[in-house]
Amino acid sequence: MQFKKPEYDLVWNRDYSLNAQLFSVNTLQGRIKVPFEAKGMKAYFDGSWTFGTAKLVLKKRKWFLHIPVSKESAVPELQDIEQVAGIDLGINFIATAYGSDGKTVFYRGRALKRKRANYKRLRSELQRKQTASSRRRLKQIGQRETRWMTDVNHQSVRHSLPGTGRIRCSCWKI
Repeated sequence: MQFKKPEYDLVWNRDYSLNAQLFSVNTLQGRIKVPFEAKGMKAYFDGSWTFGTAKLVLKKRKWFLHIPVSKESAVPELQDIEQVAGIDLGINFIATAYGSDGKTVFYRGRALKRKRANYKRLRSELQRKQTASSRRRLKQIGQRETRWMTDVNHQSVRHSLPGTGRIRCSCWKI
């Protein structure tokens, strides 16, 4: 048996701990402390952030530590909120945005649906071939489609955000 993507989940203060210079982790031979590159992480060591369950991942022969962080933030007062808007992501309409002023904006998804159907057809053709190159191509196509859909969802939501003239509000629910 061979693992293609070795990953390891680490619980904060049980399996791992972290300070500005060292990453400390439990191993079968005992706890080890390893220096790490903390580019852009200085702000997270001020004491106001809490670290969650991390994931140690091997990617392209390098080890990466994915750490979720959270921070308590003040809940805005009701009188400070001028408008509330919501965005629903879907298939027939890629995004539907509604503002508390009663304005609704729809983003059509027909062209996207057609392109996703094309990806689906291409995947089924490659799955039928069952060759090593077709499997590689399947992986590439899946990653490309995921990146494309993530970008499309981001763009459709971003165009509904305040300052674009479509729906103006100070609080969003997606």
